Amino acid sequence: MNKATLMFLALVPATLQAATWNHALEAGYSRSSGNSNVESLFFSAKIQYEAERYGAEAAGKLDKQATDGKLTKAYYLIQAKAKHYFFHQRSSYLFAAAQWEQDEPNGQLDSWSLTGGPGYQWHLPQKQTLSIEAGAGYQHSDYTDDSRDYEGVVARLFAAYTYPVNDAVTFQADTLSFFDQERHLNTTNLKVESTLGQRLSLGAGFEYRYNSKPDLGKKSEDTTLRLTLKYAF
Repeated sequence: MNKATLMFLALVPATLQAATWNHALEAGYSRSSGNSNVESLFFSAKIQYEAERYGAEAAGKLDKQATDGKLTKAYYLIQAKAKHYFFHQRSSYLFAAAQWEQDEPNGQLDSWSLTGGPGYQWHLPQKQTLSIEAGAGYQHSDYTDDSRDYEGVVARLFAAYTYPVNDAVTFQADTLSFFDQERHLNTTNLKVESTLGQRLSLGAGFEYRYNSKPDLGKKSEDTTLRLTLKYAF
């Protein structure tokens, strides 16, 4: 075994030790209005990796809608993102993001995108953070009505804000928009989270989704209220 291989093997444990892994599972109750005025069971999972100059995260969520006690249509979302920070201060970075979505109540059979671009994170007083990303890439959208389909270039804008109200309560907000030749898509989330212990937290959230050109006969706006319990490890 040559010296280069030995040095690489020696660096791997130190790199893994310096990195931070975070995981979270969340479940709860949702109440939707817009294209569906029903109650839902909500589930989500998230994994996050942070190193000195790199970061990555993946998340998925599911809303199983119930009508008259029976599970009917569902909303699925899977997101993944990788970051490369330019400096040790972890402010400016490049990102690559992937997203897959299926919104059965809205008539969206399948939608996925691959985007990338620059991002910047501000570390504000009182442990507040503000992040903004602007990028472009490729998107494919398939609707029940074929005239609503789209495949081509897309622009992506994202912003996220976190404010620790105190040691137990945190306010979070984020908004994600996609712009293509056919439509403007936006998802905005507001959430208040309160810790119940070292690993458990209770959350109350509001989600707003907008589609400027929805499926035929569907509404452009959907809103969801959620109460969830999260386990972080």
